[in-house]
Amino acid sequence: MLGCIANQPVVILVDGRSTHNFVQALLVYHLGLDAQPTPPLKVLIGNGNEIECHKLYSGATIQIQGHAFTTDFHVLPICGIDVVLDVHWLKSLGPILTDYNTLTMKFVHHGKIIELRGDTTRDLEAVSPMQLRRLV
Repeated sequence: MLGCIANQPVVILVDGRSTHNFVQALLVYHLGLDAQPTPPLKVLIGNGNEIECHKLYSGATIQIQGHAFTTDFHVLPICGIDVVLDVHWLKSLGPILTDYNTLTMKFVHHGKIIELRGDTTRDLEAVSPMQLRRLV
C-alpha cells in the first residue's frame, strides 16, 4: 500500500501479526523527523533475529490514499518497506471488511466509509535459490 509521511511517499505494510508500528530509520533521518529516545524495545524480525528499538516518533500523521491517520511509530532499521502498521492500528479502525482477491479493506473512519486498496501494480517474481542464498 502506498501513503505519505511529511509529504514523502512511503510503502506501507499492514501486518496483523505485528505488535507495534514501525518506520524505517533512514526515512526518519532523511526527513529530519522528531523521534525521541525511548526505553529499549526488543523486536523479533522476520529472519528470526532480534534488534532493539531506541526511538519513538510520536503523534505521526500518515496519509493513506487521501485519508489521514495519527499514530506512533517505533524507529527501526528495516528494509524493503518504509512503514509497518500493526494489529493495534487495525483494531483502532473497528470492524474491517477485507477482500484478499481485490486487496481492499473497508471500514468506517470519522463517520465515513473508507476503502483502502493494496498495490496490485507490482509484479511478483519467484526468488531463485541463488538470490535466496544471498539474502540469507
